[in-house]
Parts: sequence; C-alpha cells; structure tokens
Amino acid sequence: MRSMAAMNRNRHAEAPAAKRGWPLAPLLIAAVLAGAPAMAREDDRQQPATIKADRAEIDRASGESLYLGNVVFEQGTLHLTGDRLAIATRDGTVDQAKAQGEPARIRQETDEGQLVRAHGRTIDYDAGEGLIVLTGNAELQREGERFAAGRIRYWPDSGRVEGTGGDDGERVQIRIEPESGNGGGEGDGGGEGDDAP
Repeated sequence: MRSMAAMNRNRHAEAPAAKRGWPLAPLLIAAVLAGAPAMAREDDRQQPATIKADRAEIDRASGESLYLGNVVFEQGTLHLTGDRLAIATRDGTVDQAKAQGEPARIRQETDEGQLVRAHGRTIDYDAGEGLIVLTGNAELQREGERFAAGRIRYWPDSGRVEGTGGDDGERVQIRIEPESGNGGGEGDGGGEGDDAP
C-alpha cells in the first residue's frame, strides 16, 4: 500500500505553481457577494467515522488504510463516496483522506443547516489544514452559488473557495442565483444543479 505522503506528493508539489497562477479574484468576489461564508458543522470532527467498502486494507502500525469499491465515508454530516479511498489517521482521528471516482462526491451541512455539495475525479481532504481539494471536472455547490473548474480548493471552516482551470483548457465558471423568497429564479430552466452530488 502506498503511503499517504507518497500519494499526496504531487498535490504538495503543485501548490507553488497554483500560488503563481491567476489569483481568481472573480471567484473570491463571488463568494463575498453571495453573503456570509458557509461554515462547516463544528461538531462533525468530534463524531465517529464510519467507512463501508467492498474491500479494505488496514495497517494499524502506520495508521493508514485503503478502501476499494463502492466506498462510503461518513462522519457527522460529512458524507464522501468514491471508488477508492485512502485514509491516514493520527491519534485515532482522520488526518488526511484521498478519494477517487468517476466522480468522487462529498457533501456536508454547515452550522446554519446549509448543504454544501461537491464532486471531482479526486477529492483530497486535509483535516489539519481544514482543506478540501477537488480535481478533474470539479464542481462545488452551496446555497445560491455554483463553482466549476479543473481544480477547486475549499476551506469549509471559513467558506473560502479558489478555483483554477484544467490542463485541457477548462475555465473557471461561477453561477450566482439571485436572492428570492421562493427559491426559484426567473426563466432558469437549465437544471444544472439537478445532477449534483
């Protein structure tokens, strides 16, 4: 089984390049314009984690485990699914997780009861940094907002979102729904959110 350090080496190697790239001011402005940031549910990290899969490999000495086939990870309101999930624990709690799928999906409630949903071919979760990184046809949806990009970095605790285009020329897309009392915008009809995670 590959170590979490080896699996995340590429992710950490990409970080400096991402910092040199376009700062994505429109994406950050969109998050600010849409209202208060979405905060992750405070008590989710204190909840027990449950993992279901077709197959599992667990190495207690290293704190690493690998789950394959129809993987479902749940911890409080955090719900993650994929074809493959690698987890590294520290002191009995999840420290890092990497999910892969076509796509892998994640959802979580905020303290305000708002549901945040996202998907990508790869989802990296770093509990220490409080960061979720979605890569490969990545999309994140929260109340009134939809972000799509080749790569999305999302900090659930603050609600901050950053996106960059993909290697295939994919561009960052942001959709902000107008605020309305009935929840339905005029003439939308696109149904883009119907097949969200």
